[in-house]
Amino acid sequence: CETTVGFWAAASFGSPTTRYQVNRGCSLKTPIMIFHGTKDSTNRFEGGFPKLFGIELRDRRMDPILSSGETVDFWRSVNAADHEGEPFVGFQEEGGSGVTSRATLYSGGEDGQPVVHVVIKNGGHVVPGDRPFPLLIRLLSGGKPVTNYSGYDEFWKFANLLE
Repeated sequence: CETTVGFWAAASFGSPTTRYQVNRGCSLKTPIMIFHGTKDSTNRFEGGFPKLFGIELRDRRMDPILSSGETVDFWRSVNAADHEGEPFVGFQEEGGSGVTSRATLYSGGEDGQPVVHVVIKNGGHVVPGDRPFPLLIRLLSGGKPVTNYSGYDEFWKFANLLE
């Protein structure tokens, strides 16, 4: 975040922030849309270290990641996005599979930038609507895939609203 180059908007697909990033600070307000599956085993929704088959993979050279909520709080602070809008369901249940997505918009007002948090209940570490991965990768990423909408398309809709 020490760059002087601004970005139109950013998307995060299952990539929460680490303590290292928070400690370095950030002052560049950037509209951001954060997608995160609650069953993501790579970058766990509840934070901590990744898990593989239920075993936590700790590495002394790595910081544990923040939870999805802590990541959103960090970006809300950076973006001065202090107004929480009503949660809205922009995407429906995935064919009875138990996968649902719920998006919450945090607006920044006059001096801030928006943060959108998309929680994918029972979703894993995949971009919604992305191509299907081989079975082994799906097993390692946790959760179920989302096929009824495209995370990329939803991000571009969000970014285009900012014009």
